[in-house]
Amino acid sequence: MFNARRMHKLLSERKRLMANAWDNPAYAAWFKGHRVTEAQLSSQAMRRFEYEPLISIVVPLYHTPKGYLADMVDSVLAQSYTTWELVLVNASPQDEEMRFALQGVSDERVRVIDLETNKGIVGNTNAGIEAARGDYIAFLDHDDFIEPDALFCYVSAINDAGECGVLYCDEDSYTPGGRFVHPHFKPDFNRDLLYTHNYITHFLMIKTELIRTAGVSPEYVEGAQDYDLTLRAIERTDIVAHIPRVLYHWRIHAESTSANAASKQYAQTAGKRALEDHFKRRGIAVNIEDGQDAFTYIESYQLESAPLVSIIIPSKDHVDVLSPCLESIIEKATYPNYEIVVVENNSEDAATFEFYETIERAHEHVRVVRFEGPFNYSKVVNFGAAQAQGEYLLFLNNDTEVITPDFIERMLGFFARPEVGVVGAKLLHLDNTIQHAGVIVGPHEEPWHVFMNAPADYRGYMGRAHHTQDYLAVTGACQLVSRRVFDEVGGYDESFCVAYNDVDFCLRARESGYLTVYCAQARLYHREFTSRGRDVSPQARTRFYSEKGLLHHRWARLFVEGDPYCSPNCDRDSLFFSLSR
Repeated sequence: MFNARRMHKLLSERKRLMANAWDNPAYAAWFKGHRVTEAQLSSQAMRRFEYEPLISIVVPLYHTPKGYLADMVDSVLAQSYTTWELVLVNASPQDEEMRFALQGVSDERVRVIDLETNKGIVGNTNAGIEAARGDYIAFLDHDDFIEPDALFCYVSAINDAGECGVLYCDEDSYTPGGRFVHPHFKPDFNRDLLYTHNYITHFLMIKTELIRTAGVSPEYVEGAQDYDLTLRAIERTDIVAHIPRVLYHWRIHAESTSANAASKQYAQTAGKRALEDHFKRRGIAVNIEDGQDAFTYIESYQLESAPLVSIIIPSKDHVDVLSPCLESIIEKATYPNYEIVVVENNSEDAATFEFYETIERAHEHVRVVRFEGPFNYSKVVNFGAAQAQGEYLLFLNNDTEVITPDFIERMLGFFARPEVGVVGAKLLHLDNTIQHAGVIVGPHEEPWHVFMNAPADYRGYMGRAHHTQDYLAVTGACQLVSRRVFDEVGGYDESFCVAYNDVDFCLRARESGYLTVYCAQARLYHREFTSRGRDVSPQARTRFYSEKGLLHHRWARLFVEGDPYCSPNCDRDSLFFSLSR
């Protein structure tokens, strides 16, 4: 019998679990509790660092409202770290009220650069960069403001790392009514997320030497000059520091992008051009498409050749799932050069072997190889890789079905970049809810799939459910790797018989210097646990905890320090980036 109260309770609980930090009404109180205190500021002011760089804060001004100007300048004057200069580039010297307000700033560290005419945001910013005398240059919008410990936190990070090329922090928005809302808790440096959109944004600080070497932004990236500068900088440094503190406040008003993205539609095109230029400088052929959200992008890599991709599918009986899996590849896949290697392991149904004979006769690029011995997923995968002939290995579960015909080329394209080691796809349950959109390490002391069971078109926190990005791992249910990287890492660790072998493989690839990319545009269905089901025997549970213990032992630092692609300001046990408790 239908129980309305129980259904309402279940729906309410699901809504609570899926809530993310963006709209959490408790954020204002949370921020107040995490903000720097006066006592801490006093202590910071007395602190001396081994390296105390001069920081130039460049702020282009153009008819800046008096109140906004005062708040911005005061936020810099209040910094507990004092070795800075504020470079105010005045592109509206005819504005009497603003000029009068600037004359009232008496601190000698504040320099006003008067331009004869407005050169646009790029030209005005470049004028500030040229005038800057600091070791680092930071960029602050004229209508925003920063926390009093912002520079202290940045200099602390530089001294801790020994050197930093690019630094950024978390940020939020500030309403006309004086409330702090919409926190953007960012991951540590995530190259592929940056290629999707400029998630770094504020409070961007770059080593001056990098900017001088890379060159300033051209006029045609007007509105996306900070994106362009960031992309130029990361071409010359991998040392990018993220300070997981809300140190920058983006003011909401009628003309700001935070309130109205349509107010700067030209910035969409500018960001696209900045990204295109970046890939040209890297020598990588790519088409850039507009993403679903404002100021987001999708890169589609152009394949110069069509290397052989070996699709390795472990299988045991269940022709009812294997057949549609193979048919979906054969009928839908648009990539021209692949082989399918079905790794048979311990099937018992005679119909299974009849199907193998039929499929091999019908399709010359389908082969069935036999792995003898008890089930061990890692051994099966390694055996399949040894039998495969391809330059790239696509490990695929037999209970998957293709949704996007170009899934192979979408995933394969990322290997045009030498830093990419593993690529995964977006997997959906048959009811069009998310089964896999990347793996994070930590929730409930295990690796988990983010956004699990959310609707297929669910945006997620800051759009991350449908943005291509880097994660620590992707599921082995659909995992593409180059044979070179597979061999270099040593394949799957056969100590992981069933659980966590795919995660461990990705983490070892990362340890060797490679990125694991979740490609949101490659999509397949996944009937999880169909082929072998859930083994809940006492022996299976013992094995599971043994493999979990091995994962914890090998990757203890990740479980202690947290997943770098998740902010410590988010609830560690949340799959939806909820506000930390």
